[in-house]
Amino acid sequence: MNPFQKNVYKSLMKKNSLLFIMLISMNINAQIISEDFESTSASIGTFPNGWTTSNAQWAINDPTTGTPGNSGSSTIVEPSGISSSSGNCTNVYAIVDSDGLGNGSTQNTNLLSPIMDLSNFTSVVLEFNHSFEVWGNPVAIVESSIDSGLTWSVIHDFGTTSKYGHEIFNISSIAGNSNVQIRFHYEGDFDWWWAIDDVVVKQAELVDIAITSLDIPDIDGPGSTDISGLITNLGLDTISSFNIIWDDGSGQQLETFNVNLGFNDSYNFTHSTPIQTNSLQTYNIDVEVVAVGDGDSTNNLLPHILTIASFTPFKKVLFEDQTIGANDFGFYSPRGIVRLEEVMLTNSIDSIEIISIHGNTGSGTSDAMYNMTYQSACFNNSFVTANAWPQNMIDRKTVANYGNVAGASMADFNDYKNDFGYADIDVFTAYDTNNRELIVSTDLKFAINCLNLNLALVITEDSVHDDTDMGYSQSNAYYLGNTLMATTGVDFLTAGNPVPPALMYFKNVAREIIPSFIGSSSALPNTLLGDSSYSFTFPTYTVPSEYDQSRLRAIVLLIDPSNGEVYNTKGENVDAPATSTVGIDNLSQFINFTIFPNPASTIATLNMEGIIGPDITLELYNLLGELVVSKNYTTSSDFRQDLDISDLNNGIYNVILVVDGSIYSKKLQILNNNF
Repeated sequence: MNPFQKNVYKSLMKKNSLLFIMLISMNINAQIISEDFESTSASIGTFPNGWTTSNAQWAINDPTTGTPGNSGSSTIVEPSGISSSSGNCTNVYAIVDSDGLGNGSTQNTNLLSPIMDLSNFTSVVLEFNHSFEVWGNPVAIVESSIDSGLTWSVIHDFGTTSKYGHEIFNISSIAGNSNVQIRFHYEGDFDWWWAIDDVVVKQAELVDIAITSLDIPDIDGPGSTDISGLITNLGLDTISSFNIIWDDGSGQQLETFNVNLGFNDSYNFTHSTPIQTNSLQTYNIDVEVVAVGDGDSTNNLLPHILTIASFTPFKKVLFEDQTIGANDFGFYSPRGIVRLEEVMLTNSIDSIEIISIHGNTGSGTSDAMYNMTYQSACFNNSFVTANAWPQNMIDRKTVANYGNVAGASMADFNDYKNDFGYADIDVFTAYDTNNRELIVSTDLKFAINCLNLNLALVITEDSVHDDTDMGYSQSNAYYLGNTLMATTGVDFLTAGNPVPPALMYFKNVAREIIPSFIGSSSALPNTLLGDSSYSFTFPTYTVPSEYDQSRLRAIVLLIDPSNGEVYNTKGENVDAPATSTVGIDNLSQFINFTIFPNPASTIATLNMEGIIGPDITLELYNLLGELVVSKNYTTSSDFRQDLDISDLNNGIYNVILVVDGSIYSKKLQILNNNF
């Protein structure tokens, strides 16, 4: 693997901010050393007093100023704190960046602490945050010395598996010595990196139980919500019993847990008494852990704000795949194609919207599907770093790259599919065949009070193909001997480089984004009320003659411009499955077509007001495009009809009403049937 190939593969790290202060004390729970490296931020590359490195291969990195450690990416560990792989390395941290040091450079280097006097201590622990990213076979070992660095003993060997987050080790065996030193030893050969932050050596408590985290949603539906979280024993003695107490201001709820926890053992708890909640209310919850003899009460309590929505919106996860077809830089894009196939095959498409954004750079044949505006916006997105091909932005929260074909994408999908979607989204399309004009409108019902959200519309075309134009070919690194194979479609391993255009059918190709990457700030009111509905019609889009109108999809994005995240998304196929179209003048009638309830279980009531004409055709299609229900009706007034759906499988269906040659469509979700 050459340096460029590897750079394209990089997983960019994220982080949350912490602050430690330097303190030397002989009191109980005294911090002997505490280093967060923040004091070096004004002079990157300068180590704090007493800290040293061998071979000048450890460095100080400050991604907030764009200053890298060793010429590697300035965002190896990002300050945004979104990804767990940041290891909570925050703002400024120490790093040996094997990748940044480059191909052909090897590392055998140490980060050394100041010498510490532990002669008056009997029980000591070492804590730190780190991000240890593995490519090949690096060495990452934490060691201690009691003779000012003449000899060393292993505290922990991290092996060759990536590891992130907080570590704590009992190093009481070296207490009582006056010339103690800690070092972080790293060996690598064009590997990834080891980042270290928030190093603490302190006297340990015998009893110290802490709430590490809470597993309570920020937003939930009305009824009841579990009070859950993680507690950890940070003391040296085994704890056999502790109390969990929560209080929302209406009175304490206490439960005793009889669980044996040794040093650094953790326990996931769920309180037997959930909190009872009402729609559109906010609850301030304090959760506390109490154990007899706890020597440190500063880590016993965590607060949480729980907001209750009026209902739980249907959530879809957005995959924005950055890819290149006919271009030298598109060698690894087939892996992105494979990844998306695996995601789609592993999960219901009902939960996913996919947009493939084609780039165009390098010396190869130009990609015929290049969307400069969209691609440039992805690369210049200030919230999530997406600077390679292929990469997936997932809900614009994280980026998954091609190296892990399904794993990274699937991990993020599983994290985000249960996120709160803020609003149910319906999408309606009207296509004028004479003028090739497409109008897309959307209805949103919000489940919670919101402020300042934007809407964007993306038009995609599926199965884009041209037998003869090399701009529709695909550069292909599978040809170079990679053992990964596509799960569907073309076999990239044997298809050659480039894959000829006759074999390529590009899916989910981004054709237009309206009005912009961040969306329109005027599409919705600044204040959005829970349990209320809002509608918006996007500007008319004229479909270019070279696009196949029957393969278009209109995808609406609900965006928070303050953090760049896509809270929810919903798409509808244009002109499918039926072939007739509705004229532009009839768009206003769309909002008069309703289905209740939705989701439904046995009976769904269809209602349309203000219709013209006696003959109505009802068609119900599953997401495979199969016709499952077809009925004809005659009426001279408003249309209202109960539809028996008790025999249909659970899932999402397209409901199509044809009135006087005009098409009216809505989605119907069927739930709770016994299939």
